[in-house]
Amino acid sequence: MKFFKSKTKKFTLLLTSTLATTALVFLTPSLIPHKTNKISYFSQNPSISVYPKPSEIPELRIKNLPKEELSYLQKTGLSGIKSNLQKIVLDSKKFPISEDFLSFVNDNINQIEQEKDIVKDYDDYWNVKSIQRIFLFYNYKLWKQAFSNPDDLVLTSEDKDEWKKIFIQKSNEIKTLSEKKQTINSQNYLKDFYIYKLQEQIKLYEQYPYYLQPLERLKKLLYYYQNNYDELVNFQWGIDKNNKFSLDPSKYYSGNYKWIQINDEYIKNWLKYYQRWNWVFINKEDQIAKIEDKDIKALEINEKFKNNKIISDYIKRQINFAPDRYDELWLTNPEYPEKVKFKDVLNTDYNAQRKEVIDEINKLNLKFNNFQTTLNFEDNKKINVENKEYKFYDTSQLKDFEYEKFWKYQNFLELKDNRGIGSLNTFNIYNNLLWERPNLFSDGLYKSINSELIKPVHKRTKENDHIVDYASELTDEEIKQGKRFWKDAHWINPIPEYKRWFNHWKEILPKIINKNWDDKTKIKAVAYYIATNSLYLSPIKKQFNYNGYGFYNPTQIFTNDPEIQCVGYSMNLAAALTILNIPVRILGGPYLGSPIATVAEGGHAWNEVFVDGRWKAINLTWFDYSETTNFSKETFELKDDEDLFLERSSKHMDQFKLNISSYETTLMFFKNPKEYEYQDLPESI
Repeated sequence: MKFFKSKTKKFTLLLTSTLATTALVFLTPSLIPHKTNKISYFSQNPSISVYPKPSEIPELRIKNLPKEELSYLQKTGLSGIKSNLQKIVLDSKKFPISEDFLSFVNDNINQIEQEKDIVKDYDDYWNVKSIQRIFLFYNYKLWKQAFSNPDDLVLTSEDKDEWKKIFIQKSNEIKTLSEKKQTINSQNYLKDFYIYKLQEQIKLYEQYPYYLQPLERLKKLLYYYQNNYDELVNFQWGIDKNNKFSLDPSKYYSGNYKWIQINDEYIKNWLKYYQRWNWVFINKEDQIAKIEDKDIKALEINEKFKNNKIISDYIKRQINFAPDRYDELWLTNPEYPEKVKFKDVLNTDYNAQRKEVIDEINKLNLKFNNFQTTLNFEDNKKINVENKEYKFYDTSQLKDFEYEKFWKYQNFLELKDNRGIGSLNTFNIYNNLLWERPNLFSDGLYKSINSELIKPVHKRTKENDHIVDYASELTDEEIKQGKRFWKDAHWINPIPEYKRWFNHWKEILPKIINKNWDDKTKIKAVAYYIATNSLYLSPIKKQFNYNGYGFYNPTQIFTNDPEIQCVGYSMNLAAALTILNIPVRILGGPYLGSPIATVAEGGHAWNEVFVDGRWKAINLTWFDYSETTNFSKETFELKDDEDLFLERSSKHMDQFKLNISSYETTLMFFKNPKEYEYQDLPESI
């Protein structure tokens, strides 16, 4: 369209807007000859949309003209604006419009009533009335669309009320932004709503204060979201000034740190994750009853062993956390091994006691009775692989164990990796004959007594612009003096800590387990608790946490430095499920990284539970959120986009091979149907 030139007529442009669309309407003025013969020129930009955004409105130069009476078409335009304003008034019955904004709209309607017949200065008419109302209607349209398309986190009636509340407050922006000729940013509505959701989720975790990391993380997310939006921020765990494990470390800086970009998407994904796990919060009336020792089946000694002193004493040692690995303690003080201190340990020889127990088990004529009474660590066995001879120790607890079959299953991983040692047994496989179902005490993994430090030495370093603290056995000066940790470091007796840890699990489980859940749901709830109350001790080369406890020790989940590694994860799950009388195994073996690997990347421990009619693996270490992956967009505490219960035959479990103890017990006691079995596992021992 082009504007006409005329000596007697002048066409002017009036911008108006409707509720549904913001349109350009071209109106003539009065079509009455002006008192002057001067002609005004206006050129229209052909690129302007029929439904323009305010940013598309051209910058028009309006000449100062004498006052004139509004034309018929101008009056019609004002009438259209009035009609659209009246529609907003009608909308107020179903949309959350604030009283202030509604008052503003009504004032505009009244103003139009007053304007309809009076003479106006044209510049004032254009700049104040037309432009501001175009922004007004466009912003109202954006506001209305945003409210009508709520975020998918608006679920509960409380959420809907908050959504309305936010939009009532934000409706005032329609006026203020329009007066400034600015458009609404609907993302701000989301931000306000996400802040509300974060606050509500924080309240939940404060009401059920059993989950350390979610509460700490949510508080930190809220702070960063309010103060560091769209910035790269640091999350580092450690011990704070109040001696608590938190995301505000000052006393001790953990190796668990990462950089994160804070934005709406990241916050929303965390909110969605936590919302999926809100089912773990249980009412008091739905809690299981207080747990006492008499309720735990694994603490009972089978009737057929009660009168056998050798066997019953052996079982008592296991359930009192005095396993064979701690023989120095219970041989020094058989009645109270937990009271033995490092300076009191006697030089003892456990071989006689071991032989006595195994001889007695062989005499019982149980399912298996071919256990070796002594392990031969002097005469190495030999095997030829690819024209190369390998030596290894005979570590099997079975007589005449078929090593060639085992090494072929393992693809010779530990044979090639352990420098002539082979595969070490990690627990006594005959334990599974002494309990009706596998549990913490039958499969427990323990390290030597000198792996827990009584007085750890803290050393501070700098890694990737982060402060990181390490706990060490000796000071640098002591090391220079030639001292060695296995000889000169002072260790903690671990037995009392294990007993406190087990009792703590008995206290916490009634608070997090619903009596109406089935076993699979209980297992998931326990797994979530462990994942939200522990972190992987990083970096992997770390041997001790802040308190001087080794990476094997699971008890640290209840301390101010709950950093553990794979044994800690699997022992904690085993402890909780044992107390709940749910069968659970602890397994271990080399990690391949790839099913076709020929060299192990390290050792690993995981669990198995009996669900769906077969044994399935649970790998909590892998399913827990990594606190060390920089710039990661992952948002979970316990990975839940995959099934927690992994088939032995799954691709995930193909990354691992069983060590000799796990291999033997799997084939002896816990086989699966062939289609659900570990890859390459033979059919018999």
